[in-house]
Amino acid sequence: MTELPSPNHPEIRRDLGLILLLASFSALGQFANSIYLPSLPAIAVELDAAMAAVQMTLSIFMAGFALSMLVAGPLADRFGRKPVLVAGLGIYLVATVICAAANSVEMLAAARVLQSMGAGAVSVAGRAVTRDLYGGPDLARAMAAIMIAFAAVPGLAPFLGGIIQEAMGWRVSFGVAALFGVVVWVIAARRLPETIVERLPKIDLARAVMVYQPVVVSPLYWRPALVGLFIMAALFAFLAGSPDVFIGRLGVSPAEYGIYPAVTILGFVGGGLISRRKAGIWSPETAIRMGVWIACLGTAVVFVLGHLGWETPVTYSLGMFVFVLGMGIAMPAAGAAAIMPFAQIAGTAGGLTGVLQMLGAAIGATLVALLAPLGPHAFPTAMFAAGLGGVILWHALRPSTRH
Repeated sequence: MTELPSPNHPEIRRDLGLILLLASFSALGQFANSIYLPSLPAIAVELDAAMAAVQMTLSIFMAGFALSMLVAGPLADRFGRKPVLVAGLGIYLVATVICAAANSVEMLAAARVLQSMGAGAVSVAGRAVTRDLYGGPDLARAMAAIMIAFAAVPGLAPFLGGIIQEAMGWRVSFGVAALFGVVVWVIAARRLPETIVERLPKIDLARAVMVYQPVVVSPLYWRPALVGLFIMAALFAFLAGSPDVFIGRLGVSPAEYGIYPAVTILGFVGGGLISRRKAGIWSPETAIRMGVWIACLGTAVVFVLGHLGWETPVTYSLGMFVFVLGMGIAMPAAGAAAIMPFAQIAGTAGGLTGVLQMLGAAIGATLVALLAPLGPHAFPTAMFAAGLGGVILWHALRPSTRH
């Protein structure tokens, strides 16, 4: 990639290394939330906990992540991006070590909340840095690259986690997640200066609420932001429900389980590459519409094959490949479209967008638990409901011409 100076920060080189660093901010929480997925059955056994209780550590993480992003957005606009990044990384590292040492599911759940809050602060500050450094089609391209990492990690981390589970156990998986955080911290400290151009003068309680007002009342914000919510709900319905089905019902090993998300993620990489290539050619409207329909088709494949009794890792992976292809096309455009109108409060807009995505993830994981009486059909049903909901919402919230 050719190095180009940032228009707002000439001293910062917009090269591949910067994109990878920005992507790592978004990927950190996903990595910590995905690497232990193949270990869920083993954690339930070792901590003498019900599988539903262990699955709830996934939903709890999403809730904490969302809350953290809601708070971290205004803080990043007030105090700067880098202080929020540093504080978030510190909280994440401490909490991840506690996760590795947990001796009960309650202790693990509490540490996961703290871990998610640190990761959420890092993610929202990273989004704001991206908006500081890029604009227009360049922002769409940068968001596409970041979203590739954001959604590729849930495909790749379980593969690593499955190998670690079989070789050394789930506690080492959390150790690796902590090591990732240390690496990100060191690189960010050396590479990234403060990027905010103009800080908010102050934040009080009223301001903390009112700062979201321009975003909340914008008719252009909610449509792409809610599409991201529904897509994330479908993705995390799969992540929450598939370990028990693949490992517990279909009899695959933790290491083998990790292979299937890694294979399907090629679809997301393909979708992200399409999104990058078509940035500036396709409108965000076109990219989101195409992506959400393809993603819905993928959830329908998972739902139909599951209910027909064709329950194999390969058939489920086929539907997931189609789903993540659509996700790779829709999510970068939706993310860029949601924050592009808010240059002066990019941290706030990005924070709210992240909150909605994590809320969607928590909804998807919780829906699987609520549909537990359906057995192996729980996560396919939850996925299809979310995918269909995204399509319906996208068309139902079509703005008027004056917008």
